[in-house]
This record gives sequence, C-alpha cells and structure tokens, in this order.
Amino acid sequence: DHPDWDGVSCRTTLIGWPRPGMERYVAWQNSLVTPEEMAAGRFIEIPALHQTAMFRTAAVRKVTGGRYRDGPVERREGEEAEPGDALDVPVDMHWWLAFFHAGLKCGKVKEALFGWRQHPRQHTRTHGRLSIEALRLIKVHFLLRDGAPAHRAHVQVWSVGKTVSDWETDLNAHVPPPLSVT
Repeated sequence: DHPDWDGVSCRTTLIGWPRPGMERYVAWQNSLVTPEEMAAGRFIEIPALHQTAMFRTAAVRKVTGGRYRDGPVERREGEEAEPGDALDVPVDMHWWLAFFHAGLKCGKVKEALFGWRQHPRQHTRTHGRLSIEALRLIKVHFLLRDGAPAHRAHVQVWSVGKTVSDWETDLNAHVPPPLSVT
C-alpha cells in the first residue's frame, strides 16, 4: 500500500508486569502512525519498538553502512572517524534518529501485532546505556549534526531545574554548538 515507505511497523500491546508509565508510553507510541508523525516524535522518544518493524535492505544499508550499531563505533584501521562515534548509544534510539536523519520513511499498520513482555529486570529499566543522560546525548547529537533540525540554529529548551541545565550543558558542549541556547 505504501511503496514510498522504507519500513513498516505495527502497534504494540503490553504483556506481563503492568506499569502506568509504560502504558502511557506505549499509548503515545501507538498514536504515531504516519511517517510524518513518527519522524516528528523521534526527539521525544523512539516512535516504535524496533522489534515491531521491517525495513527495506537498501534502507538498512543506508542507515548502518553495513554495521549494526551497538555502543561506540569501532573503526577499522584506516577508516576515518565520524562525529558521534564515541557515544555509547542506546541501540533503538540511535537507529530511529539515524533512520529519519537519512530522510527515510516508516509508517505503522493500525493493528497491534506485537506483544511486549514487561518485567522488572528488562534493559529498558536497568541498562546504563538507556539512562536519561545517554538518551539526551544521542538526541543532542542528532539535533545538532550537519543536516539536522537545529544545526547552527538557536535552540530553546523548555524545562526546569536540573533537566534544563543538563540540556544546556550538553547542547553547548556539542561541536559545533548551536548559535544559542535559551
């Protein structure tokens, strides 16, 4: 139905350990159906679980360069480093930010075809790579990199307390930094 899409995903249901916050999160994810909605939501959180999606081979190659990103990039001898290589990234967040940064499209079928099992020890809740700090750093990288929405732009951060100061610090530490952060 959508030959212009580079990937397709589905909605998710939760199985197991019920948590109100996770229920709100999945409801938000499930509300993003069109490629435009998914792309617009990518800096809030991942717009779909990667387990729910299938992608065209050409799209996967364009995003990964033939390598699956799991943590910092280890370059082969003679390969030139790229911005963001050193980030110990959350795999799902990196995938979706890189996918949409590459100008690719993914939408969702309206059915919930995936059941996401919940339990207290899953990586979503326990792995350091999924910390607020790690998520913020990868978002900053994709917000400010060449060709990104805030590259060499003025950035406004709407928050309070430590959250706003952490965003200001990380935005200003990026090379190149935004024109201003307010």
